Amino acid sequence: MNDGSSDDTKNAIQKICANDQRVRLINLNTNSGQSYATMQGIKAATGNYIAMLDADLQNDPADILLLLQKLNGSCEGVCGWRKNRKDRPIFVISSVIANNLIRVLFGLKVHDSGCSLRVVKAECLKRLKYFKNFHRYIPILLHLNNVRLTECEVNHRWRGEGRSNYSIFKSLFVVKELIFIRLFYKG
Repeated sequence: MNDGSSDDTKNAIQKICANDQRVRLINLNTNSGQSYATMQGIKAATGNYIAMLDADLQNDPADILLLLQKLNGSCEGVCGWRKNRKDRPIFVISSVIANNLIRVLFGLKVHDSGCSLRVVKAECLKRLKYFKNFHRYIPILLHLNNVRLTECEVNHRWRGEGRSNYSIFKSLFVVKELIFIRLFYKG
């Protein structure tokens, strides 16, 4: 998925497509945000399972195989768990607080709902109702739709390029959205 990036993403994906017919490029002309790009990727997916991860390479794409191996008859999705997370302390602390809040509000028993590395049955993701910023809450939304989830420890690396868009102010906005989802989201 190229979400209108100004970097070399489109060309890199085209090279992969030339060597692997299972891969295809979905090219968005303008950057419309991560939720929109995620939604377009889910809609376009044709396989039985969808693997998701951010392109910042903090998660190791090789870990997708670990998540696939963890899938079995008792679960429909596997969330990555950045147990040894490589981020600034403020991100790690705010993540621990958010995940504890999520456990209390929703009963979701995963350690790291914010990890973008996950593998889920396509039919489960395609049932979700989309809204602005929904990409942040995919494990919660799956849980609210009675999708059976488990988790798997995954590698996590320091951010090599780019910068995070998260801040303490965004954390407050996330708390507001969590409360809204708890009160009004109907799966």
